[in-house]
Amino acid sequence: MKTHHIISMIAVLSVVMSSAVVATTGQIHGIVTNVEKAPMAHVTITVSSPNMQGVRHYVTLDSGRYRFIGLPPGIYELRFEADTMRTLVRRNIHVFLSRTTTVSPVMQSGSPGDIVYITEPTGLLDISNSSSSIVVEGDFTNRLPGTANTSYYPSMSPFVTGADNARVGGASFTDNSWNFDGFDTTDPANSQRGSELPPEAIEQVNIQSGGFKAEHGHALGGIFQAVTRSGSNRFRGSVRWKRIDSDNRSHDKHEPYYRRTLPDYLIDEYAVTFSGPIIQDKLWFLIVYGLNITDGETESIGFYRADSRNPDHMVTVNQDTRTHFPFVKLTFRPVPEHRFVANVLDTNVEYPNRLGNSSFTSEARGSIEIQQPLTGLEWTWHQRSNLIFETRLGYSRSQQSTKPADGDRNTPAFYDGQYYNNYDRWVEDKRSRVQLNSSVTYFTDDLMGEHIWKAGFEYQKLTHEMSHEIPGGASYRIRQIPVGDPSDPDYYTGTVATRTMTLHSGPATVSADYYALYLQNDWSVTDTVTLNLGLRYDTITYKTTMVIPECRHGDGDSGQRTPI
Repeated sequence: MKTHHIISMIAVLSVVMSSAVVATTGQIHGIVTNVEKAPMAHVTITVSSPNMQGVRHYVTLDSGRYRFIGLPPGIYELRFEADTMRTLVRRNIHVFLSRTTTVSPVMQSGSPGDIVYITEPTGLLDISNSSSSIVVEGDFTNRLPGTANTSYYPSMSPFVTGADNARVGGASFTDNSWNFDGFDTTDPANSQRGSELPPEAIEQVNIQSGGFKAEHGHALGGIFQAVTRSGSNRFRGSVRWKRIDSDNRSHDKHEPYYRRTLPDYLIDEYAVTFSGPIIQDKLWFLIVYGLNITDGETESIGFYRADSRNPDHMVTVNQDTRTHFPFVKLTFRPVPEHRFVANVLDTNVEYPNRLGNSSFTSEARGSIEIQQPLTGLEWTWHQRSNLIFETRLGYSRSQQSTKPADGDRNTPAFYDGQYYNNYDRWVEDKRSRVQLNSSVTYFTDDLMGEHIWKAGFEYQKLTHEMSHEIPGGASYRIRQIPVGDPSDPDYYTGTVATRTMTLHSGPATVSADYYALYLQNDWSVTDTVTLNLGLRYDTITYKTTMVIPECRHGDGDSGQRTPI
């Protein structure tokens, strides 16, 4: 066991070093003035939103400044009240994830009972800081054509290429961090996107490509953070069905090979949502169930030693996919100062006939089943209007089973440029992550400008266990092509052929303990100049256990095996 600082030791868990405790809220700030542009003190400001249980208040100081921190993303209303002034109500104010919305009202003399209403323009996309990130609201993506799969959100940013394997600013796709509701869902095995959310559950997505703060860790690529919706004081429900037809592949045998084998698919997306109050302004629920059914097909060789360039040697292979997205969220605010959130997600993906390519016969193809459950608990304590404590505890697991689609464990796979009698491996891949993070945020405006101080702690326990088995206990690779009829199943019987046999490789387990401490300060020196200052310390400890694979070889006629 050995500790490394900022240096990854094992590639399979390298994503830990780019993990992030991302902010899941936004802010509203500004300066309240009168018509003479003089700052106004002692103005009572009330903020409310369908996304927020109850209301919050703030009273401006002599500077006329105010700031609401820790606001869930969504649409807000601000109410400004003061003696001898007309009450001002600003509506339709959009708060974006990890952004600050500026609202600087001008109040007019008059009676507080005389109310002035101002409605802001609607916006579903925030590109005000597009040099480093963009924020997209879920309602925006629901209006776009094509699939609503959240894996395509990153491609909306001008700095990103690709989707699932998104590359940000030229960095590798393994350098990214994928998060939702403040929980790191990056796959600890391959550093790619982890748990998939149903689109109806998403309130906003922030795609950040630069300008990372200390709380964001040290991702070299991008940070993709999604915040889910909550229930509200109104019962709501929705049903969605969307169909996408690729119409990709030609069935004309005279078409070129690459055209005939291009996958053809038909996607049906279904989603049902239901949300509302259990207790008004105290306990809300959100239930979302999504189902994606992909009916796809491609072409594969029909028999061993078939010519993939000959259309008469090809057969159509079904590649259907089923993805289930059940999601439940409870939001509880027993008293104004405390808020509790519980998330439960259980993504399940089935690829019954997915693996392989046109060099695999139908019986040699494999299947995959992926389970990605995640459970998260969050506690937020608004100790004062300018002091917030947040703590999150999450557990996520990813289990992937790869096995022959129609074969079994007892039949060795044969390979001679083509797999033709069974799929070549049987893998059980299990990953888990326990994460705990806690932070405190404090706002002050009496020290040479405005300061938002944030300090935090993060701990993660990661494990990756993989068991790799070879069907039949061995996989044979033929090194000498004997004479005879290539289509004969007994092609190698009684002939001299050198074979390489790979035995069961055994389980391999990697675990890691990760700790991080950070301190940051967003210092608004002026209304147009902000300095982001921060310090972060990370440490990680790895432990690895594995069984070295065993390989042997021998002559096909003698059956003798000797170590390589």
